Amino acid sequence: MNHPPFYFIDRSIRNILHEGPDDIIKSPLFHPHFELELARQSTKLQETLRTSALAAFNKNSINEMNFKHVDFFYIPKPRYLLRRGSYIELDDAVKYLALVLSIAELIETKRISAKRAIVHSYRYVKSGNHLFSKRYNFSSFRKRSATLSRKSKFKFRVITDISGFYERLNLHRLESQLLSIGAEPQTVSKINDLLFTWSGRNSYGIPVGGNASRILAEASLIDLDNDLCEEGIPYLRFVDDFRLFAADINQANYFLQRLQGRLADDGLSLNPEKTHIVPASAAEITQKQGAIFKRDKAPSDDTLTEHDAQRAAWTIYEGRVPLSYRRMSEEKRDDLKQLDVHETISAINDEPEPNPQVIQDIVRAIFVQGRGDGIVELFDIMKRYPKITPYVSQMLLTEAVEEDSIADQVAASSLEWLNDNLEKPDFVIVAIIRLVMGLRPESYTETFPYMMALPRSGSSIVGREAFLNIIPHLDRSRLLKVKSLYFRSTLAERRALIFSFIANGSMHLKEKIPWLKSIRTTNHDMFIERMIGKFLGESPSIKRKKKRRQATKKRSKN
Repeated sequence: MNHPPFYFIDRSIRNILHEGPDDIIKSPLFHPHFELELARQSTKLQETLRTSALAAFNKNSINEMNFKHVDFFYIPKPRYLLRRGSYIELDDAVKYLALVLSIAELIETKRISAKRAIVHSYRYVKSGNHLFSKRYNFSSFRKRSATLSRKSKFKFRVITDISGFYERLNLHRLESQLLSIGAEPQTVSKINDLLFTWSGRNSYGIPVGGNASRILAEASLIDLDNDLCEEGIPYLRFVDDFRLFAADINQANYFLQRLQGRLADDGLSLNPEKTHIVPASAAEITQKQGAIFKRDKAPSDDTLTEHDAQRAAWTIYEGRVPLSYRRMSEEKRDDLKQLDVHETISAINDEPEPNPQVIQDIVRAIFVQGRGDGIVELFDIMKRYPKITPYVSQMLLTEAVEEDSIADQVAASSLEWLNDNLEKPDFVIVAIIRLVMGLRPESYTETFPYMMALPRSGSSIVGREAFLNIIPHLDRSRLLKVKSLYFRSTLAERRALIFSFIANGSMHLKEKIPWLKSIRTTNHDMFIERMIGKFLGESPSIKRKKKRRQATKKRSKN
């Protein structure tokens, strides 16, 4: 376990280049990290990342390691909740992961052995581009749950999970846990200081979406896992999802009580909406994005009381918010031709949150039936249930682009919604901008004022996405105005601005070069340096000057 700092930094970079820094900043919700592609394409940039991370790693405190601010934003989750996402700059993600990797092997040795098949989440492996074993995952967790459920000694299964696990994870207890397993104190201090800084000096919460946080989250539950095993409670865990197995209903309630009490010691609690006691013979829940959990049928077990049989028939329903759209099959299209869209919309008007599958069918039916008049109704639905907006936006981009009349209506309705001066979640604003610019790039005349007026105090994710979607399509006069935003923007926005400015083709290369050179003289960011350096190096005028200098040197030598 005694590896030099370079080992952890190198593994961090290889993992991030292979998998990405997180599972949030990606299509269809957002533009993927373009910085990641820059790094993948440039060994020089990778070396710069290594050198910078190594210099930071050897510093004594977080203040000297030059970590930047983390942006937090929200994306759709089931029901009325939103998932808190984190935007960490790529170079900071490398340093954060390297720090955690320096104690990851130790953490894994202190966890319950993977061979016992109790804890199935993020089992650390020592080598390779992947950090976690492929043998243990959510699928193995479900299969093991199904296997234990078939054992005759278990009559009931408790299904539950921790409420807001990452957001409520106690940083003081995490620090104590890491020190208690023998992690190097200075490393623990750096990790703790970093998490406290990113949380705004709150005593709880770690960034969501990256492998570093996954390792720390597992470390925080080491004592809980050991306690449950010592008490002889048959259970399985995948991250914050638990399955407890009991011989009777009384034991099931007791096990649930013990888990709840143990979590309370760490300042955590169970999610009541996701907590159920069901017969062990009931089918294991399957989760499929864009679908719903199926109703379990009551088992034909004569030993169950009437009350137990009713329990077995409970709906373990939790509507999943669809995020990714796939084209429909012809069979599905034929079915949707028969759907009465107006009647279906009327039926859900009184529901606080309808079944996502019904929403999907309404959206699809509008296109299958060629109902241009349904666009207004569709936007009314999105305004009532904003969490489906990213899904609908992606579908409209996929389907409406082939129908000019519908595309015009969609773009007009989107712009009206964008400019209605009402508060909207960040992910809704991003989805609307992507939809408008994806269908009608010429609409920049109407999205440009919105982009210029964006508050600089908000989340960087909106500004970043606005820049990436709008700036590449601007005419020259508006592109000139964009330059004034650079020094008023966050680093994430600046990178997106430079990336999009270079991609815009309305301005001659000679006109772009002076401004980019001036930015380069005051810039200290490796990714902006890479983008500008690459652009200038590929510019014909720069190439000609370089050739002339080389020719002059050659003549002077002769």
